[in-house]
Amino acid sequence: MRATEKGAETPSDVPRGRPVAGRHTGLLGLQRSAGNAAVAEWVSRARGSVPVQRDGLADGLRSLLTGDRVDHPVVQRDLVGRLHTLLSPPGRARLGRILRLVRSASVGQRTAVLNHHGLMTLIGTTLIPRHATAVASALLRGLLRWANPTGNDFYRYFAMGVGNLPASPATTMNCWESIMYAAYLVGAVSADYIRQFYLAALTDPNPTAAAYALLGWGPGLPTYDRAAGRIPRTGMLVFYQTGGAHPGHVAIYMGNGKVTSLWNEPRGIHRVQEIRIRDLPGTITFRDPPW
Repeated sequence: MRATEKGAETPSDVPRGRPVAGRHTGLLGLQRSAGNAAVAEWVSRARGSVPVQRDGLADGLRSLLTGDRVDHPVVQRDLVGRLHTLLSPPGRARLGRILRLVRSASVGQRTAVLNHHGLMTLIGTTLIPRHATAVASALLRGLLRWANPTGNDFYRYFAMGVGNLPASPATTMNCWESIMYAAYLVGAVSADYIRQFYLAALTDPNPTAAAYALLGWGPGLPTYDRAAGRIPRTGMLVFYQTGGAHPGHVAIYMGNGKVTSLWNEPRGIHRVQEIRIRDLPGTITFRDPPW
């Protein structure tokens, strides 16, 4: 089936008092020259026993999803960005802040979350399915590689029962498969759901058109028009049609005019990427995912 897309931080000497000025200054200089533990100790001395985040994105997300209250400054383990802490009632998660947290994290941190089965399950049980799928899609940014079925890893794994399917830069799948994979990672869809999806699509004379129909694309969907207030909600599927009988691409809406997409367009990047909704041409329609 062919879619219409194109082609150990263990410093031996921790400085006392303020970081020494020199080649590197401030906390970033201290981190680069003496390691993350040095930053942790210096901050604790400077502010008086300030706890330091040592477990990265996984614990930060756990805090946001469970509503655990943290009322102290947090130093992120690898200093790639600040882990945002929500002050929310237990059991209520704020999607926008979770997505900002994920965006600020490195690929390594996000991969650690994707490999953390308990945390991915927590995401799936705390958030509604389309929100959980959006979070998983954001976690996949920079991973996977675009390739169409039936010769890619996703199809071989789910439809043929061959190989494995890690969240890695080398794992291949196409646009709609990356969204279903995100849904699968948070338990919004099962392996059997995906198998049945392909069994149904492959019985159609036009499997690609059937796949888009199974995702819910069809006549009567609202057309994106920001001026008219026709805007998707976070986690909705966004379809792009540039002519022909069916869309050529599907992405997932992330809010604020952005989508997460697996394709080689618009920048020649074959990995999961976040782009503006209008970065791709065509008529744009949208709807809730069918799960």
